[in-house]
Amino acid sequence: MRIFVAYPGHNISTYDVAVGWHQALKNLGHTMYHIDYEYNVPFYGEVLNYWKAKNPDWQPTFWDSIWLSSQDLVCKVLEHMPIDFVLVITGLLVHPRGFELLRKLGIPTVLLFTESPYNDHIADHLLRVADIAFTNDQNSVEVFRAMNPNSFYMPHSYNPANHKPGNGEADEKHTHDIFFMGSLYDERRALFEELLHMDAAGARFDIYVTRMETTGEFYYYHLERPETEYEGGMPNSETVKHYQGSKIVLSPNRTTADYFAKTRIESPAWSLGPRVYEVAACGAFQLTDASRPELWEVFGDVVPVYRDAEGLATLIRHYMKYEDERKELAEKARRKVQPCTFENRAQQILIPTLEEVL
Repeated sequence: MRIFVAYPGHNISTYDVAVGWHQALKNLGHTMYHIDYEYNVPFYGEVLNYWKAKNPDWQPTFWDSIWLSSQDLVCKVLEHMPIDFVLVITGLLVHPRGFELLRKLGIPTVLLFTESPYNDHIADHLLRVADIAFTNDQNSVEVFRAMNPNSFYMPHSYNPANHKPGNGEADEKHTHDIFFMGSLYDERRALFEELLHMDAAGARFDIYVTRMETTGEFYYYHLERPETEYEGGMPNSETVKHYQGSKIVLSPNRTTADYFAKTRIESPAWSLGPRVYEVAACGAFQLTDASRPELWEVFGDVVPVYRDAEGLATLIRHYMKYEDERKELAEKARRKVQPCTFENRAQQILIPTLEEVL
């Protein structure tokens, strides 16, 4: 098939999801095209702001830049016609009129939504115009089907070309007792602040967190050294090296819905986020919380769980002491995650679903 991938408009996190799907479908023999959408939205934002400065009475909105970017997407698709379907990753930065234009052209659109359940409340406008939709959380399927009957569950995946065990020789920069990299939601901040004051068998904590500005700019820094900031997000290729060199990786799930509004998800999430898959694929040992039922379906009991900061500190003390047990569980988790690749998801879920529905 000839497939066009609309990248999500971000240069971290969901960008890696887009790359994973793009490469997997290419490996399976499909002819692939894509648009680097992360450049279009900020470009048009700058253009509109420049024009606004010269025309103060004109008030452009964020949706104006989204609409202009979506026109670029449609034109790029037309350039590579014929296209069997457009795979839209996340979709929050694609204007609904972009979906409508593609439908008028007879090109099916497949929305692969990566932000459930956190952003389900703002996905309705996309679900009503996409031909097929996938959500990354099992609990969100019925919510999606109320707006689009062709909605299905797509678990998160990992790319074995990127996420794989290291050679056991991590340099000093990538060697850690305890490591975390991710957004500093309020629930994580509370967990880390409590944990850092507990007995953790002398383990050194390297907690790197992302700070997001309302302008859309990203920074990350070491939680205990906030004066040192790194612009942008930590690339996945760099994060992998940290996983490979860590004794324990922390994988706390989020309950925040909106980072800026500080709202919480209304119903509990069921499915795993990408971090748990990626850490396991790297052969690293991890500790996560007990909030996601899918953990036991995928990993059984090989990923230890905690319920609060005190329980996490207890697990850290134990597994810092028993290296062989830690390595044994990490290897078991690596073997269990092996089927969860983008290629397998494409062969087992994506393509069969499209063939049935389209």
